[in-house]
Amino acid sequence: MVKLKDPIIAAGLSAAVFALWMIKAKIAPFGEATFAVADAAIQYLDFFAWEKQILSGDASPFFSFNKGVGGLSFAVFSYYLMSPFNLLLAIFPYEKIIVFYHLASLLKLSFGAFAAALYLNARFNLKSEWKIILAVGFSLSTWPIQQLYNLMWLDVIYLLPLVMLFIYRYEMGKSFIPVILAMAASIIINWYQGFIMLMFVFIFSVIDHIWFLNEKTDTREIFKFAFKIIGFIFAAVILSLPMLIPTFSALALGRGGVDWDSFGFRVFASPYKLLTGIIPGYTSDKGDLHYYGGEIMMLSMLAFFFKIRGRKLIGGVVIATVIYLMYYFEPFYFLFSLLKNVGGYYYRYGLLATFAAMFLAAHFLNTVTLTANKRKILALLTLPIFCVHISFIMKPAVFQDGAKVYANYVASERNEIKGLKENDASHYRVSQTAALPLYNDSRFVMQPRANYNEGLAYDYMTLETYTSSPVNNQMELLDALGYRRNGDNFNIYAMPLLPSDSLMGVKYVRSNIDIKGLSVLSDIKETNGKKTYLNPFAMPLVFRTDKLLTEFNKTENPMENVNRIYNELFGVSVYREVFPQNREIPAEEKLKISDIGGAYNNNIKFKEYIGYALPNTDNAIYGVIPTREEIKGVIHINDKLYYRTHDWLGLSAFYAPTENSAKIAIASERKPNKAKFYEADEAALQRANDIANMNAAKIIERANTSVTFRVNGKGGDYAFTSFPYVKGAKVTRNGENVDMICHLFCLAGVPLVEGENVIEIRY
Repeated sequence: MVKLKDPIIAAGLSAAVFALWMIKAKIAPFGEATFAVADAAIQYLDFFAWEKQILSGDASPFFSFNKGVGGLSFAVFSYYLMSPFNLLLAIFPYEKIIVFYHLASLLKLSFGAFAAALYLNARFNLKSEWKIILAVGFSLSTWPIQQLYNLMWLDVIYLLPLVMLFIYRYEMGKSFIPVILAMAASIIINWYQGFIMLMFVFIFSVIDHIWFLNEKTDTREIFKFAFKIIGFIFAAVILSLPMLIPTFSALALGRGGVDWDSFGFRVFASPYKLLTGIIPGYTSDKGDLHYYGGEIMMLSMLAFFFKIRGRKLIGGVVIATVIYLMYYFEPFYFLFSLLKNVGGYYYRYGLLATFAAMFLAAHFLNTVTLTANKRKILALLTLPIFCVHISFIMKPAVFQDGAKVYANYVASERNEIKGLKENDASHYRVSQTAALPLYNDSRFVMQPRANYNEGLAYDYMTLETYTSSPVNNQMELLDALGYRRNGDNFNIYAMPLLPSDSLMGVKYVRSNIDIKGLSVLSDIKETNGKKTYLNPFAMPLVFRTDKLLTEFNKTENPMENVNRIYNELFGVSVYREVFPQNREIPAEEKLKISDIGGAYNNNIKFKEYIGYALPNTDNAIYGVIPTREEIKGVIHINDKLYYRTHDWLGLSAFYAPTENSAKIAIASERKPNKAKFYEADEAALQRANDIANMNAAKIIERANTSVTFRVNGKGGDYAFTSFPYVKGAKVTRNGENVDMICHLFCLAGVPLVEGENVIEIRY
């Protein structure tokens, strides 16, 4: 019979400690602060809003028109949103999703303590106090606290002890079915952490089997046990295939594959780092792992190597060696990073070291003979120290007014988008120049941002997205149109490029600055620091054309790319190059730029300054630095810091406001290519717009995963759509199956016949 008293106490104590810290830090609902910062604020809160739509039946987890250009979305859903705790979203309003985030974190940590205590209950003959202390220390250890802003990874806290529990029970003669089911759950809930965890489970369970559970084992028996564990993992993968197949099909379009460039044979640090890792720290960096799980766990783990002898000591040395290799030897690090280059949140599997420490500590504490009173006194003495360390670790990651800012922003933005849809029920895209203002940098007129998932959160078509499962071809198109590709995961939409937006059907822009060519909608009030602007040149999402650009070789200059596209489709050029005057940048201006611009990037010192002077014009003027190289610069216009350029969150093409002329300075860490400037030709844009609208299709219906439209055509014509090309999507024309054509890297085109064409695309 399973004894639940100690697991329940461990879960309750873990919840109490964490809740007390939340109260002290004034975390919502106990105040207005939040620890949903970093990627949680940038990405996950919007994903949870999307999942809430899915739970209510208003969105599909498999496909979304609101993810960038549109496309397969299940890889986003399966990576970020499969936790069973997410079902709680159904009872939280959109404005309170940040409170759900806090509650889900507390529940996962508490259930982690419960599961750890269950495992310790079965695996060790420990006194209750030791089990509770170790379980709470495990659930509130350094790694979970550091990863509170990566909520989708936290399910591993309870899944790892449960899998190890069922493996132990299997070795004690129980059924293997719970082992397979727990392993499958680990993959399904978060396949990324699941696969990492199961690699560790295989290694650790074999070590446990050889040196801790058996007095002696022969080689044949060891291999037999190891192959059984492999078989269980394989069976779990088979059970998970309905989730894995669509996930990896989507990943293959973007970041699938192995990052062999990141592989090497370096050693990051000496074994001494395993000792320093027991100290609680703010973060873990490559070569500097922190796996603190409380003083009793850490000291007991060290004591293990002094007290324990025989086969168990050998097993302990093997565990320490494996842990060292996992975190400090590059081939193992690469393997446990799932063969990918990790660009942040190093040691995403840091919890595994804490589990190993808990295991060794439990073996030592099994040998300690103290009275119940002494054990309780020791627990009471160490608990306050543990609480202080938790507060110490989390303090830098708390945003004091974040919950209030989030609630106000969401309420206003949802109301604004609702009003926009009520005023205009046609089909179009909406883009933004600013988003959730948790990380506003007041130095920049155009805030550097990575919040690009509001289309998913607020249910509107856009060009913006930032996920771990991008579509490379879509990023190539957006990059060619002037929205610079930022690393492996997203393109930067800092401000609208009028011809590019128009081609892609961006009809409305929510912006914090005025932009020539766009008309402010005075009947829609300004909210969240943004006005709503109409793009009068926005083209229909589907129109008839006699040509599709199925092959397109882009250059480093997006204005040249866009002119070529417009020339091919409409016979017009929409950009005219303008030639600014060069200007000397005064020393005091350089000093000011250096002071306010260099601070954003670890106080870099700008070494290159290039100045330009532009006259006032009636049309919008854009500048571009045509290079794919990083120059780490800023663009300073009329005594204001406007943009980053060619850096993290930095763009390549930029709007140059020319009211009362424009004095531009580009400062960079190294010499950039000379900037070019182009005027948007609104007359040419209008001619192109007239042609597209004269041949526009009527969109009959757009559902979550399909679109139906009607267009008149003739043999040799095509339906140009800015909907996504997806291999395998079903396309019918007047009831007959036809092949979708990929044009402009990633868009869907359909061949037309003479007369009326009713076309349905099912994704």
